[in-house]
Amino acid sequence: MKRNTRKFRLALTTLVLVAAILVLAAGAALADYWPMFNRDLLNTGVADPALTGITVPIEMWNYTTDNGYGSGSPVIADIDGDGYPEVLVPTASAYPSYTGGVYALNSDGTLRWKYQAGDSATGDYGTYATPPLADIDGDGKLETIFPSLKGKIVAVDDDGTEIWFIDKGSGGTRSVIADMTVDAGLEVVVGAAGKTFLLKASDGTQIWEAPYPMLCDPAIADIDGDGMLEVVFSTSGMFIVALNAEDGTPWWTSASMGQNAQNNLAVISDINADGYPDVVVGSRDKKLYVFSGLNGSLLWNYAVVGRCFSAAVADFNGDGYDDVATTATGGYPSKSYAYLLDVKNKTLLWQHDIVGKSGYSTERSPSIADVNGDGTPDVLVAGLSQNLYALSGVDGSEIWTIATNDPSAGVPAVGDLDGDGGMEIVVSAGNSVQVFTQEPPPIVPMLEFQIDHAKIDFKKKPDDDKVRVQGKLELGVASNGVDISEDVTVTVGPLSQTITMVEMGKKGEKWQYQRPKGDGGNIKHMTINWKNGEFDIRMDKADLTGVTNPVTISIQIGDDVGSKSILMREKKHHWDYKAEKTGPAAIEPLVTTDEVKVVAYPNPIRDVDTATFQARGTLATQVEEIRVQIYDLSGRLVWEDTALGSELDWHTDCLSGDYLANGIYLYSVQVRIGGNWINQDIGKIAVLR
Repeated sequence: MKRNTRKFRLALTTLVLVAAILVLAAGAALADYWPMFNRDLLNTGVADPALTGITVPIEMWNYTTDNGYGSGSPVIADIDGDGYPEVLVPTASAYPSYTGGVYALNSDGTLRWKYQAGDSATGDYGTYATPPLADIDGDGKLETIFPSLKGKIVAVDDDGTEIWFIDKGSGGTRSVIADMTVDAGLEVVVGAAGKTFLLKASDGTQIWEAPYPMLCDPAIADIDGDGMLEVVFSTSGMFIVALNAEDGTPWWTSASMGQNAQNNLAVISDINADGYPDVVVGSRDKKLYVFSGLNGSLLWNYAVVGRCFSAAVADFNGDGYDDVATTATGGYPSKSYAYLLDVKNKTLLWQHDIVGKSGYSTERSPSIADVNGDGTPDVLVAGLSQNLYALSGVDGSEIWTIATNDPSAGVPAVGDLDGDGGMEIVVSAGNSVQVFTQEPPPIVPMLEFQIDHAKIDFKKKPDDDKVRVQGKLELGVASNGVDISEDVTVTVGPLSQTITMVEMGKKGEKWQYQRPKGDGGNIKHMTINWKNGEFDIRMDKADLTGVTNPVTISIQIGDDVGSKSILMREKKHHWDYKAEKTGPAAIEPLVTTDEVKVVAYPNPIRDVDTATFQARGTLATQVEEIRVQIYDLSGRLVWEDTALGSELDWHTDCLSGDYLANGIYLYSVQVRIGGNWINQDIGKIAVLR
């Protein structure tokens, strides 16, 4: 029977993935994305296992909305087909603003658009419904359909414009988009006005309505094996209903639970080996329930500490069956827990106490991702303690915790926002959207990085500009050295390319790169001579339209970075630069950091636009000059300045004079005492305006 179950899981997974791919834009894949609540139609809540994890989290960016009642759970997908995913977040806001709706944010945290669903005339707050994404009009881009709290069902295009809407008058709850009927095209199932509706996604035409309030995000699955989909959700009367997606008639209703279900349910593997998937849901009566997918009969329940919230499912112990991660809270002063249950064997695998500001500290669904990269799924839980917890799937121990900006954090969404193959975790908390990513290795500024000569030739043909840069570099005392296996990233103004070099010579004292035939990169040739530190870069086939002066040039080798902005002489068809013959003063350690230390304050920068770098310590009064360089997390120099004395102000601007985006930045500081420059440790500063 185990073999049949595996066949079922393969068939079910294939069906759901086909439906999910139909939901996404043409050519897009489910990998890297989180396009609906709990990521897929089964509500499993499982992230793409190919994403590399986060062992040390750091905030990548945050965005503040204008809502007042908190946010729902976010989704992640490339809505406009430009290759960069966006984040969509539902929000609600009451009197006096009524400005709630859906925000679309770019992958760097800037606002793309906002659709306002709130309406002061009707008292509509906006929406808490996670906005599912789908290509409903066949244009290769993604649209969303969601209900407002007052029952307005809205379809919104990828650019934020309204496509259509239907007003049901009250009680908007949840929505899911999928191909659920034999007719061509996508449908949306949505809860509003105490009923459940199936509408054509393209224009909102009603296909059927059913007299069941949709109290949670539904799961869409073929639970009876007839090749057709069912819509499964919790409804009033303390039971679960499975509706035939084709016509809205009930396939079954479950046995009554002690109280109503909480949040969402999920479809899991066939735990009773009858050849059909089963359904798991948490209830207010302090139990987790498992119902037969075939007929809705009760298979098992498990008593937890208090109200049992939503579930996410994956095979944690490798036995071929889904295990269930869930959360429960007993209210103050009772404890709250995250649980992992082996449903097939009806046993507890582990539980973890989530310490909150009150007893209600785990009111959200968990998400599942391999956070620590050990091959076993892990559990992500956002708690009312204003923390995001990453719990080991092996034993429930805390891998890490990181603070969120508000207790009312939604379900974490997991995807790849920056295209590096690693996961980012998106959490909406109150009026804040936060993105967490892997903390990069510390960037070590090079001890010396000078540009001796640079030239840019502007050609008449498009994409035919040429660049030549020559200079000298020397690694800093804090460097761990460089290795030929490390990537080398070269940036010249708007051009940036990462290459792999090869060793030349008997002792590998020279590194070289020669562009392969057919390669589309701009770097044609590059050498580094480690005997004297001299480097030579030649680029062509470049488009330098819009390049600005001064020009920033940088080289990053592993975690060692050298960067310099140069003011080039502008001529009709080319720019050039030649350094003065006098070299920079040597930077040599002179005293310990206990005797002089530079601090930045305020840090983080929240309500002001200025941070002050100030020398402190017993030798602070002897500081003659201070020099500060600011880098982003990719190692790119974004700002630098010097000032006489022991203080220097930074107005959170970049080299072009514009304000930098919110995020984490690295700073390198040197101070001059007695004519000698002294290195300080690399520091971090956060801009959280």
